[in-house]
Amino acid sequence: MDQDPLSIDLLIAALRQDRHDAAQYLDILAGRLQTALPELVAVERGGGWLRRGGPVERLSIRLEEWLYVIARGPTGLQATRERWVRGVRIRAEVLAAERWLEELAHRLREVAVREAAVREGLERLLLG
Repeated sequence: MDQDPLSIDLLIAALRQDRHDAAQYLDILAGRLQTALPELVAVERGGGWLRRGGPVERLSIRLEEWLYVIARGPTGLQATRERWVRGVRIRAEVLAAERWLEELAHRLREVAVREAAVREGLERLLLG
């Protein structure tokens, strides 16, 4: 029996890859997600408007009514999960970066079951 290419363990492992270097992790994660899911991902870079290649300051992933945000902060990565309904934020939770990553992977998997474009993007992320 073939293993599901979108297994949650594989997805979390792919998103965790290169996490040992927190300074570059946000850049790497943003690059992978933006390549795989460009219509769902927004990346804000530092360095002013003339430096398109500056470091990633904020990464946002919108999945249906949920917005997952991870950003550089003064003490490391700061992660939140927000729920939006009809353009109004009704809940915002601060999460540890590891929990944020796990929650994002689970939500991506759920959405991929219903949306072919998301599934195809995640397959590109996981299978190369």
